[in-house]
Amino acid sequence: PVFNEGQAISNTLQSVLDMEYPNRKKEIIVVDDCSTDNSYEIIKKFAKNHSNMRVVQTPKNTGNAAGSKNYGLTFVKTPLVAFVDSDSLPSKDSLVKMVGYFEEDEKVAAVTSRVLVKNDKGNFIKRFQALDYFVIAWSRKILDFIGCVYVTNGPLSIYKSELIKREGPFDKENLTEDIEITWNFLSKGYKTKMSYATKVYTIVPENFR
Repeated sequence: PVFNEGQAISNTLQSVLDMEYPNRKKEIIVVDDCSTDNSYEIIKKFAKNHSNMRVVQTPKNTGNAAGSKNYGLTFVKTPLVAFVDSDSLPSKDSLVKMVGYFEEDEKVAAVTSRVLVKNDKGNFIKRFQALDYFVIAWSRKILDFIGCVYVTNGPLSIYKSELIKREGPFDKENLTEDIEITWNFLSKGYKTKMSYATKVYTIVPENFR
């Protein structure tokens, strides 16, 4: 999902393209939520050189990431679907480290990753968020041991496509749609897992405003 990310989207698209996975099994769907900057033009130009990248635009602005994700889901034909935020940079081996969880247990509905801060140098706000993300990742792995991973984060999470379409989709009225969808799965007896070995970097705000 993309909205007004002209400055960051090229790096994200390249990171997703670089993720190690058989090309014939990987399709990249970029959903532009009617951006008012040059995001859509950048994405279309980028996709011209990559046959496995599909660019779509919502009929009208949905107002949040959940709406964009749900629109993108209508184009998904694969058994698994991964979501990546438009300002996030997954490591190359992310997919190959995460998909195995689905093979271990058929009750696994989603697998999430360890999120770290890319722009962690500089002022107190950035350094505090870097520490915050580090603690969250560590505590979430602890929760994984007792089956209580409570959020499949936006920077990188993988879902069973059939389940998220049937039991979801994302709640457009919920500000934290990634938490809501996880609790939805857990309440219906499914499992969510956390791959601590999988790193994805995200860009955090640099000031309170």
